Amino acid sequence: GIFAEATCIAQTLLTKTNNNPNNNNHLQNPAFIACKVGDLITGIAGMGADAFDTFALSIIAVVLLAEGDTVKVALPFWIAGSSLIATSIGFFVVRPGNYTNDAAAQPGQTTRRDLIGKLNEGVFVSSVLSVSFSATLVG
Repeated sequence: GIFAEATCIAQTLLTKTNNNPNNNNHLQNPAFIACKVGDLITGIAGMGADAFDTFALSIIAVVLLAEGDTVKVALPFWIAGSSLIATSIGFFVVRPGNYTNDAAAQPGQTTRRDLIGKLNEGVFVSSVLSVSFSATLVG
């Protein structure tokens, strides 16, 4: 957050005040790289915080709508817990193997297409398990 902004300000000031020819090449400027990395990390952390906030608020909303019924209050917590278990199982489904560039792929090596397929398989397994666990809990 604040350290990334301080780096960006320092990078901007150095670029404008220094007559160093390397300032035009941003890839050789460590302050520029640190500024961009800080911006990316801040953006990712913000998205994660927003997702967690939405998740927590949806559980709180269901608990408030339960009107004190113990089973209805516990249900969103059970569904969230079973979804975490399903996600953990889906995590172990993804086994990328020996990765190589698509152009230089040898038989038995994993390409980018294979990696995307494995990630999709993990998401599919997690989703199916989460829905089935939730249906079991509700039913």
